[in-house]
Amino acid sequence: QWEKWIYGILETAQDSQIQFSQGHANFYNFCDPDAENKEFLDRMVLRSIDCASILGIPWLVIHAGTDFASPTLVRSSKELVDLVDSLRMDFNNVGICWDVEHADIMKQAQEPALRMIGSRLKATHISDNVGIDYDHVLPYSGYTGWEAFMKILKEIKYSGDLTYEIHRYTSQLPAPLVPAALRYSVEVGNYLLSLAE
Repeated sequence: QWEKWIYGILETAQDSQIQFSQGHANFYNFCDPDAENKEFLDRMVLRSIDCASILGIPWLVIHAGTDFASPTLVRSSKELVDLVDSLRMDFNNVGICWDVEHADIMKQAQEPALRMIGSRLKATHISDNVGIDYDHVLPYSGYTGWEAFMKILKEIKYSGDLTYEIHRYTSQLPAPLVPAALRYSVEVGNYLLSLAE
């Protein structure tokens, strides 16, 4: 059944001349040995990989699990870079997705982190926030310093897409207002891109 679904998406994408630059795998905390339905969830992550392959998606974002008791927990950008570099010794398809909002909420110093990440950056999740209870909103709706962020992307020669992850942006809007909100989000995106020219 899932194959029919994904091939239907592929057909629609081809008919509409849409190419996918990244995808997002199903995720859960796979470091938690007590995770409910672990076998099913593992199958869904693997199925996400299969679906990305069918759709020709070059970068699939897979959230790492979190084991806060682990001595090997990645806690910094430097540790993330070290992890990716060690994986790249055996795999050429490993990179980093930078989630602007998550980094902001975690009080990460984004500019030095992105300089360190450099060419390892393969994907972005672009959204803003005013805290963990109001996140995944359109840029300039929160606290993120977008001018500095875009300047760093230009500096490190990031060539991938800016991928919105703004599902809360329209969640409270009446349906008739959504098209106008989406048009505005395109204007904001184009403005962000102009900052990196």
